[in-house]
Amino acid sequence: MKKTYRVSGLDCAECALKAEKALSSAPGVMEAKVDYLGGTLLLSSGLTREEAERLMREAEPECRLHEMEEKEAPLRKYMPLLIAGGRALISLLIALLGMFLLPVESYGALPFMLMMAAAWLVSGADLLYKAFRGILRGKDVFGEALLMSVASLGAFLLPLLSGDYDPAFDAVLVVILYQVGEILGDLATRKSHDAVLKALGMRKAVAHLLTDEGTRDIPLEEVRAGDRFLVKLGDSIPADGIVTKGEGEIDLSSLTGEFAPRLVKEGEEVVSSAILKTGTLEIEARKDYRDSTSARILALVEGATREKGRTEKLVDRFSRWYTPLVMVIAVLIAVIPSLALGAGDPMVWARWGQVALSLLVISCPCAIVLAVPLCYFSGVGAMGKSGVLLKGTEYVDALASLGLLATDKTGTLTEGRFSIAEARPVGMSEEELLSTIALAESRSSHPIAKAFHEYFSAISNQRIANYEEIPGNGIHLALDGKEIYVGTASFLEKKGISAENISYGTNVHLAVDGQYRGCVVLQDAYKRGSKALFQELSQRGIGSLLLTGDRPEMAKKAKEDLGIQKAMGGLLPEEKAEELREAKASLPKGRTLGYLGDGINDAASLALADCGIAMGGLGSGLAMEASDVLLMEDDPSSLAAALHIARKTRGMAYFLLALTLLLKLAIMIVSLALGTAFPLWAAVFGDTGLTILTAGISLSRLAVGGRGRKG
Repeated sequence: MKKTYRVSGLDCAECALKAEKALSSAPGVMEAKVDYLGGTLLLSSGLTREEAERLMREAEPECRLHEMEEKEAPLRKYMPLLIAGGRALISLLIALLGMFLLPVESYGALPFMLMMAAAWLVSGADLLYKAFRGILRGKDVFGEALLMSVASLGAFLLPLLSGDYDPAFDAVLVVILYQVGEILGDLATRKSHDAVLKALGMRKAVAHLLTDEGTRDIPLEEVRAGDRFLVKLGDSIPADGIVTKGEGEIDLSSLTGEFAPRLVKEGEEVVSSAILKTGTLEIEARKDYRDSTSARILALVEGATREKGRTEKLVDRFSRWYTPLVMVIAVLIAVIPSLALGAGDPMVWARWGQVALSLLVISCPCAIVLAVPLCYFSGVGAMGKSGVLLKGTEYVDALASLGLLATDKTGTLTEGRFSIAEARPVGMSEEELLSTIALAESRSSHPIAKAFHEYFSAISNQRIANYEEIPGNGIHLALDGKEIYVGTASFLEKKGISAENISYGTNVHLAVDGQYRGCVVLQDAYKRGSKALFQELSQRGIGSLLLTGDRPEMAKKAKEDLGIQKAMGGLLPEEKAEELREAKASLPKGRTLGYLGDGINDAASLALADCGIAMGGLGSGLAMEASDVLLMEDDPSSLAAALHIARKTRGMAYFLLALTLLLKLAIMIVSLALGTAFPLWAAVFGDTGLTILTAGISLSRLAVGGRGRKG
């Protein structure tokens, strides 16, 4: 029995893969396919929803299954975040009550410590559980949970030896800050995933199935090979197939990057997601929807997202060596001096135990946990002022380490509209050639005609007779008694008129009374900042690669015009993805691959790249949601500003990290030299206060100096 469920509670494609594997390995499950981007589960088994959910939750505890028609209430959807936020707030309130209403000086230590313990448990109990679970499973033992648990418990236990109870409040703040950070991260993930689901609204489209009784709308997923369906003007083709009736022009720009519409007639093949611009078609599906071009593109996006994997958190990478090292040092400090100076003296053990616990507070990397992300967030803000939006701070590093930028052409580096590049008159002036073609095109709504409308909109008052537009070929008319043919070279040749052969651009030829009178070459105009971007890349030593579905000769010309290092044309989405994989594998270690695009066909490539960059103003919804960086002004040169800010941000973060570690090391050395616990105010200053102060000064300079490289 096959059934589709809606899935919630999965934060990433890796989580979806774990849940899918857990369900697939269960007895009686013939097929289980979790679509992370679409938020669905296709399940072929005899399991109930509850049974399937239980199996998936063994791998991903937050996973939930819902019936497709069941709508998830916003309150229920965000309930885990609301609960976590409520716990953090309650924890803070309990700690403040203990601090101000039950001071140690007035009521003694016990009421105060009980309040701090209650406050810590409200926010820190699950943190402690995660740390123990990691230890028992042997996975992520020295991860973020253990790091925060040890730091906060160390601060909480310090008063038992020193008699100074202020560190207990600091212990509560550690777990509260951790919970707040987790809430913000989860909220960003959920909003991003919701945006992906919205972008995939094309999944909800229908096909107009032709039956003996007429037409019937069915979901795309139900389209099967052999079905016949009707495609109306403006519709997208629901599945790959063959035209059985009618003719019209289809727009393939979102799939292949080919700007000019293509005429299709009876017997010709068409692909799914192409948009019908003129006419009406009846099509017979040659493939099931799941095997169609659009479905494969969506699968490529999901696969590429999985291939990229999750970016490790900075604190996890840092704690791999820092946390165990600090813990070992603390134990050695507590044990070795005590054994050497008085193994049988409890006061000696208490003294050096206090030093060890004090060092744990001083060495806690909470300052880095706060300050480094603050640095990155400020860098993201500086990019926003330059019209560049990042979906996460991790992409600052990806931009700063960029080794190769691959890019689409149509709509990305170009305006996505025809413009007149060259006029080649024969036997008449250039003005006569342009004005005659403009008059012939004045009644057409074709994208080619619009190029002439823009330049010659005022010249439309001469007499036109016997007007006829032949889709995919051109126009035949009488103009002031003269017979005019305007269109492709093959169109004129069918009329016995030889036309000049031009190998570049889109050509519009003119014949008057059977005589060839010249050609106008149209090209998709480059965006203002396209050339500036590649000049900046060259200066920074970053490679450039053009991957386009447009003709190879057009790719070559764009390479020469813009100064791109390498260009490849005539590529399908799958071929683009394959080229990107090869380019990614050839990059030096530590260098990243970026991809700049705007169309549906770019979605898989954007997801596959280390840093996907999409046009945020005019780009397709799917491309924007599959990307990591958005250029809101559709100006390629704004990416140059982002690269400058990214490198400056990372440099500032490294400086801040090094300075903080050196300060902590200095405090530790002084504490050891004194042989007693370092004053708490100095520990707090060395851990948090000084770092935040340094970060604020550095980041204010970053925000001011981040602009100015655009263009």
